[in-house]
Amino acid sequence: MSKAESRLQRQRAASGGRRDRLGNRRGAILLLIAVSMVALMGLVVIAIDGGKLQNRKRLTQTAADAAALAGAIEKWRGRPDSVIPSAKSEANRNYFNDGTGGITVDVDPNPSTGNFTGPDFVTVLVSKRWPSVFAGFFGIDSVMVRAQAVAGVAPDTRTCLVALDPTASKAIDVGPNGSIDASGCGVVVNSNADDALYVKGNADLTGGSIAVTGGVDPSGGGPISPTPSTGAPPTPDPLAYLTMPTVPNTCDFTPSGTYQTAVTLSPGTYCGNIDVQNGTVTLNPGVYFMRGATLRVRANSTLTTAGAGVNIVMTDSAGNYGIVDFASNALVTLSACTVYDAATCPLAGVLFYQGPNAPADVVNEFGSGADSFLNGTLYFPTQIIHVKSGGTNLTIDGALICSQVVVESGSTLNMAAHTGGSPYSPLKRATIVQ
Repeated sequence: MSKAESRLQRQRAASGGRRDRLGNRRGAILLLIAVSMVALMGLVVIAIDGGKLQNRKRLTQTAADAAALAGAIEKWRGRPDSVIPSAKSEANRNYFNDGTGGITVDVDPNPSTGNFTGPDFVTVLVSKRWPSVFAGFFGIDSVMVRAQAVAGVAPDTRTCLVALDPTASKAIDVGPNGSIDASGCGVVVNSNADDALYVKGNADLTGGSIAVTGGVDPSGGGPISPTPSTGAPPTPDPLAYLTMPTVPNTCDFTPSGTYQTAVTLSPGTYCGNIDVQNGTVTLNPGVYFMRGATLRVRANSTLTTAGAGVNIVMTDSAGNYGIVDFASNALVTLSACTVYDAATCPLAGVLFYQGPNAPADVVNEFGSGADSFLNGTLYFPTQIIHVKSGGTNLTIDGALICSQVVVESGSTLNMAAHTGGSPYSPLKRATIVQ
C-alpha cells in the first residue's frame, strides 16, 4: 500500500470515529430532551391538577361553612330537631348532596371534641373523591378532598334596640326634646313604612349603626347619627329562641297589693297588681309571674331588687298578660339574674319577658327618675314601649326588643353599652367559629 493510500485510510477511520462520537452526543441530547419533556409534563400535570384541587377544596369548604351555619341558625331558633336536615339541605344547595357521587356530609349537632364543644355548636365535615385530570397517567386516578367547619351560637354585642313591627308608622318615634342614645350598639327598625323612623326636629337619635327596612320620615328633621341604612332586610326576632317559663296555674298572691311603706316581696305567681304608692318595695331574687296583673310604681315611689336579681314574666300560655306602668318621677332600679337556673333564673339576663302570644299594640309605660336603671333586657315582641314625658331618664343595660318605641317630650332613653357585651344581654347570633 502506498503512503497516499495509507494516509487516506487513516483519514477515513478518523472521520468515522468523529461521526460515531457525534452520533453518541446526539443520542445523549435526545435522551436529555426526552427526560426533560417528561419532567415538564409532570410539572404541567401538577400545575393543572393542583389548581383544580385548590378550586375543589374551596368549593368543599364553602359547602361545609354554609351547612354549619345553617345548623347553628336552627339552634339559635330553638329547633334542635332541624339542625341536621337543615345543614344537609344547605350543603345540597351548594352542590354537595350527601350520599351521591362519592359525597359524604357528616353533621355533629353536639360536638364533644375540638376547640368548640357542647350544645351551642355544630360541626360539619364534607368530603368528596374527585377524579384527577392528568395525574391518572401517573397512577393517581382520584383525590379525596375534605373540609370541616364549626358554627355556633355566640353573644351578639352588635345590636341593642330592635323595633319588630313590620308595618308600623313611626315604629321608633322620638318626640320634642326627646333623645335616644344607643351610641355603643345597633338600632334596628323592621317596619317597611315610609315613615318607619321619626325623630322630631329638636330631638335626636344616636346609634352605633341604624338599619331601617322602610324609610325615615323627612318631616321630623331631627339629627340622626349615623345616617340610617334604609331598605335594610328585616332582622329576625333575636330572642325568638327563648322558651317561655312554665307559669303555675295557681296563684300565690291573689288580691292586689298597695304598698305605702318599706316592703320586701317574694317571687311567685301574682294574680293581683303590685302597686307601689309612696313606698319602697324590694323584690327578692327569683321569678315573678304577673298573670293578668299590673306592675305599677307611682311618682315618688321606689322599686328595687335584692341579691342575684329577678325574671319578671308578664304573660302565660293561656294569654293572660300583665302591664308595666312606671310613673315619670318613680325611682326604679331593677336587675335581672344572670346565671341560668331552671327554678330561679330560667331567663338569664332578661328583666322583663312578655311572651309572643300577648296581644299586640298594648302600651307599657316606662318612666323613671334621673338615677333609675333597668339592668337587664326588656322583651315585649308584640307590644309598645312608651318612655314617658316629663323628665324621664331611662337607662337600660342590656337590650330592648319590642314592637314599637315611643320616647315622649323631654325624655331620654339611654342604651348602656359595654365593650365585649353586657352581662344582661341574652342576644345571640349564629356565626362560623372555625
